[in-house]
Amino acid sequence: MKKKINRLEKKLNQCYQQSSCNDTLIEELNKDIEKLNQEISSLKKLLHAEQKEIRDKNKYIEKCEIIIKGLEEKIEQLKSRIKELTNKNTFNKINSAMEETERRLKECQERHTVNIRQIANLSSQVETLQNEISKQNQQIEFLVREKAEFKEEHDACEKRYREIEAEVNA
Repeated sequence: MKKKINRLEKKLNQCYQQSSCNDTLIEELNKDIEKLNQEISSLKKLLHAEQKEIRDKNKYIEKCEIIIKGLEEKIEQLKSRIKELTNKNTFNKINSAMEETERRLKECQERHTVNIRQIANLSSQVETLQNEISKQNQQIEFLVREKAEFKEEHDACEKRYREIEAEVNA
């Protein structure tokens, strides 16, 4: 009978140790999940900011395109006016204005090109962030499943502990 009690006490101690290990592991998993949730939150904020910047850049590009269209129309008007004029002085003044307009148009086109590159870069960053969030979500799902498995093992150990305790007390 004493051997049986010793054996049961040994099993009981093993269950205590397993239960303690499972509790520690569950706590660590909970901390990991919290960290991942915080990182996801941070990534979502960053994603939101990047998306806002893209919207702002798109609005700016639309304004530039309107300006470009207006400048192109003005250039055409000036070219037509040049054909009508025969006076050299008037032609020189119009030519200066047209050159200035063309210079401003080129500047706007250059800014437009830079903004398009920046939007492409931001789009790439947004896609990267979305992929990172997806990976983090997958890690959380894995950790939650693993936590559930450890909880089941822990519950089984506690049940076995109560059974052993009942046998010892009986």
